[in-house]
Amino acid sequence: PVVATDTEPARWIVGDRNRFLARPGDADDLCRKIQNAFTLGRIDYGPQGTWESSAELFAQALLRA
Repeated sequence: PVVATDTEPARWIVGDRNRFLARPGDADDLCRKIQNAFTLGRIDYGPQGTWESSAELFAQALLRA
């Protein structure tokens, strides 16, 4: 399991699994989320892109900027 600060990029990675996202600046919430993650088994995040597809998306974003 992944625990991250609730930011746009982190939400994009974990999808709608808010139980893995801690409120920014809230160390207690982050600690609780990490403690809870220790109780979880393997998490299926669904299909993930390849490095190649991620690089292509990044290249397209750079061209649009």
